[in-house]
Amino acid sequence: MIVAFRVDSSAEIGSGHVMRCLALAEALKPHGADVTFVCRRHDGDLVDVIRARGFDVEVLAPPSSDRDPAWGMLGVPWEQDARDTLDVLPAETAWLVVDHYALDAAWESRMRDRVPRILVMDDLADRRHDCDALLDPTYPGEAGRYRGLVPPDARLLLGPRYAQMAAPYAEAAGRTAGDRGEGPRLLVFYGGTDVHDLTGRTLRAITGEGLRDVPAEVVLGATNPHRQHVEALARERRGTTVHAPQPALADLMAACSLAASAGGVTLWERLCVGLPGVVVSLAENQVASCTALAEAGLTTYLGGIDQASEAAIAGALQALLDDPEQAASTAERGQAIVDGLGARRVAEVMLPTPARALTVRLAGAADRGRYFGWANDPTVRRSALTTRDIAWDEHRAWFAARLADGGCHLLVLEADGLPVGQARFDLVDGVATLDYSIDAAVRGRGWGVVLLGLAIADLRASGRFDIVADVRSDNAASVATLMHAGFRPTSDSGAEVLRLRLQGGDDGVAHDADLVIGQ
Repeated sequence: MIVAFRVDSSAEIGSGHVMRCLALAEALKPHGADVTFVCRRHDGDLVDVIRARGFDVEVLAPPSSDRDPAWGMLGVPWEQDARDTLDVLPAETAWLVVDHYALDAAWESRMRDRVPRILVMDDLADRRHDCDALLDPTYPGEAGRYRGLVPPDARLLLGPRYAQMAAPYAEAAGRTAGDRGEGPRLLVFYGGTDVHDLTGRTLRAITGEGLRDVPAEVVLGATNPHRQHVEALARERRGTTVHAPQPALADLMAACSLAASAGGVTLWERLCVGLPGVVVSLAENQVASCTALAEAGLTTYLGGIDQASEAAIAGALQALLDDPEQAASTAERGQAIVDGLGARRVAEVMLPTPARALTVRLAGAADRGRYFGWANDPTVRRSALTTRDIAWDEHRAWFAARLADGGCHLLVLEADGLPVGQARFDLVDGVATLDYSIDAAVRGRGWGVVLLGLAIADLRASGRFDIVADVRSDNAASVATLMHAGFRPTSDSGAEVLRLRLQGGDDGVAHDADLVIGQ
């Protein structure tokens, strides 16, 4: 199955669009996707980086030197870009992923004769799109932003849980402040270009009293125009190491205790790894997320480029150093909303796993944030017996208690290793009370019945239990799923809350011929 990406990079556009597309491209490969990129040549583009990662690139001609400023970052009229793209787009392309601020519904509609499905990556919500799915990882993920901008049946993949990042970040997501090395260590990275030299500004900021002895790991992007200046500053400062561009910064982030970075892709990567620090917005599209995250206590936002003075950077970093408990709490709550699996979730939406390949496993400490997200999913909360949102501190204590409780059986449903749902059995006097939910990314496939069948079989392997579920009578979807899995209402059901008890064969699992659906 062919998936094509239309994305550009340059000194003006930056590297973030290409990097998040590369993360999704890597996640699509295990699903059998054959990936091609379509990129226009620009000064400072990343075509060679894409090819070095093993992907084919169809290169469009660069803009002319006398281009019209009205064409914006695209560099050519959108009509020409549409023709150029159609000329090189592989035949039988199943999905086209579009990540470009200069393209909108008019361009996307031109693709419809050749491409059955289009996924748009956007975070501006300032123009119409003709798409089947739209991905916007900004916090907190508000569907109302795209009302009237996408077709009514377009799938919205919103919020940081869909942030696109390379696989190493998910592997580092379970680490805590206690896993890091002794003493403070600062990571400095402002993206692939950093035309405003925030890297140099930060190095100057940390030469003063209180910060000059903090080791610093500095990463320079491939197109940074201030490399020589930054390297000179680094040589003058003890304990400062300059790193070349890397496919992923997960290992460096995991080795550091603080960071100074921009508000794009790197911010989501930092939250995933649990690395607190300061953030600067480099573009208007970063402001809303940075502001909302700061208001939620998930990062320290210094403002835009003009607000991030040397004094502001130094003061904010010193405050984090002076209050390590607060910094650790901030990092922990950030990990609760970003687990590094966003690319795999989107790949699963685009190219679903067969239901027969689903499995269950016991939950572990690394699932704490996922359970928090599932519990606070708006659909779950609206249909729960208690509808209020659950606070992080409350959830953290609850989850730790449940993991330690021998009378609680916590399970995670996985699609080829991707967590896509949960089931919990609370065991009291031979009765197992069931709670379950399916991840929003995979709802509508009939996987609730699959989860119940697998979870009940797993529970019954450890003993015989009478299995019941309490569900609101107006929660028609959950009632239907439970009935399909072999549950039936009991005589002690109420008008508002139904109690359903599992019926079925000797193994306690319903044996309907279509028990596993949504193949």
